[in-house]
Amino acid sequence: MLQNKNQSIQNAQQNGADQRRQKEKEKEGMLNSIYMTKYNAANAQKKQRETNELKKKKIEDGLVEKNQQKSLKIKEQETLVLQKKKEMEAAKLLQNRINYERKMGEEQALKAQKEQEVLNMEKLEMELIKRLQHTQSLQKAAYEELESALVQAPTEFEQNFLIQADGNVQDLASANTKETPDESETPNQAQSEENTDSKE
Repeated sequence: MLQNKNQSIQNAQQNGADQRRQKEKEKEGMLNSIYMTKYNAANAQKKQRETNELKKKKIEDGLVEKNQQKSLKIKEQETLVLQKKKEMEAAKLLQNRINYERKMGEEQALKAQKEQEVLNMEKLEMELIKRLQHTQSLQKAAYEELESALVQAPTEFEQNFLIQADGNVQDLASANTKETPDESETPNQAQSEENTDSKE
């Protein structure tokens, strides 16, 4: 009877020890499961962070490239605008130069025309003066002949002047054909030459 009781106690103790060991194994398993869960979660978070970092870097690289292309395009546009502006300024300067040269040419042509008109007027004036001087010379010679005729006797007048009538007519014809006084001969000059010839 006592032996059976001791055996029961031993069995009970053995069962308790087995239960404790089982509980410890279960506890250890739970701990391992929790650890693995946390470990896997940590790895997953790490991989997710790495993936996010790669995505972020890719996006940033794309933005940088896009900004670089945009900046390059803006610079190209600015270069084109500046070149266009320079071309417009050069065209404007060329047009201003052409207008200036044309204006100067017109002014020079007008000046030359005015100068030619002045020369023509001066030439005409000189011609008119020469005609007037020649006419005045003929008139003066005629007055001198008239005065000489008034103081001379009729026979002397006939001898000195009437015989020279043809020469006087030629003098008047020369005046009408615009000859200068140097090329024409007055009646007094003709008479003087005739007297000289008669004396010789």
